Amino acid sequence: MQVEWRRTKVLELLSQGDSRSDIAKTLQVDLSIISRDVYFLRQQAKSNIERYIDENSQAARKGKTRRENWRNNIINTSSDSLY
Repeated sequence: MQVEWRRTKVLELLSQGDSRSDIAKTLQVDLSIISRDVYFLRQQAKSNIERYIDENSQAARKGKTRRENWRNNIINTSSDSLY
């Protein structure tokens, strides 16, 4: 629980523009701990972005497939009625 709290504080202080060394002083921990937390937070953010992109590209492909099926059904229905 302490690690999660610290990482939340690190993220908060970074977003306010504090440097890593300032954050270490504020939280009274070694600079190396803050550096590891920043690395972890970056990796987490990258993972979240990748997951978001994957989920949205899958949704877009599904939507395109549905549109294509709908379009093909319209075209097939229209051409069937011509004969």
